[in-house]
Amino acid sequence: MKADYSKFARPHDWDNWFGTVCISDGTAERSIKVEIQTEDDEIPEASMQTLDFFQAHYAQYQEVLADAIMEYYDIRRAAWGNPPADDPVYPAVQDRAQLANMYTLRSVVIHDPDDGKKDSIGLLFDCTWDDEGIGIRMTGLHVDEIGIQGTQY
Repeated sequence: MKADYSKFARPHDWDNWFGTVCISDGTAERSIKVEIQTEDDEIPEASMQTLDFFQAHYAQYQEVLADAIMEYYDIRRAAWGNPPADDPVYPAVQDRAQLANMYTLRSVVIHDPDDGKKDSIGLLFDCTWDDEGIGIRMTGLHVDEIGIQGTQY
């Protein structure tokens, strides 16, 4: 499934492009917000290719992200003071599948390829342990940085 770029819009002629796309996790489809960073009057072909790749390979992204988010969660939980297993904010998590129930993809940012960020995306996840969520920057299927909201930019 590919994005319908004809439905993307720029609120102002100096702004980025915004729209939504459908992603499938293998069991369900849902719509997520997309921001395409560019100063161009049209969506760059490289940006469309990056978004199309993300949609087509979302299952692979989930695999890569599961490990990175698990590691990030463990770091955040330790910083919380190694709470008890039944802590309401940072409960003990046994595996990636259990943790996956605690975060949801909210939006994707396609970084401007003209800024030397070819194949670079940012992801923002809602999560149960942080009201602001998780921000992740990636190049292809490699996690470059993971942190609080804003990291995705």
